[in-house]
Amino acid sequence: MKRRDILCAVPAAALMAGGANATAAQVLTREPAALLTLPAAADASPEDTPIMLLFRKWQAAWAIEQAAYDADESDDICEALGDARLDLEKQMLALPAVDPRDFICKIAAWTDFGVFSPPDDRRLWVEARALIGGAA
Repeated sequence: MKRRDILCAVPAAALMAGGANATAAQVLTREPAALLTLPAAADASPEDTPIMLLFRKWQAAWAIEQAAYDADESDDICEALGDARLDLEKQMLALPAVDPRDFICKIAAWTDFGVFSPPDDRRLWVEARALIGGAA
């Protein structure tokens, strides 16, 4: 999904509430719940798990946040977008992984594909062991 597609997917009502000169990033700062209404990518599958659907929203949120940084939006806007993305990460971590793909999505999102360290949460590693058959 391209950034333009993501920004175009912001609900029209949210954009209108922001005023004529508001950027999508500014609107989403005032309406962070709008991130949750972003559609999943076009390649979403009916078999996608709740974590995979959240991961697709996380990807869209990440792209919007990066677009805000690229557009040199204010620190307040970028921080609010980062907080909204972090909320999606927390939602993913709270759900049980049903398959290895879910677990990978959790780690990829939380670490921003290796930029940050994995969460220091024992439950995550208990889940990993369960997914690989209890191996240590």
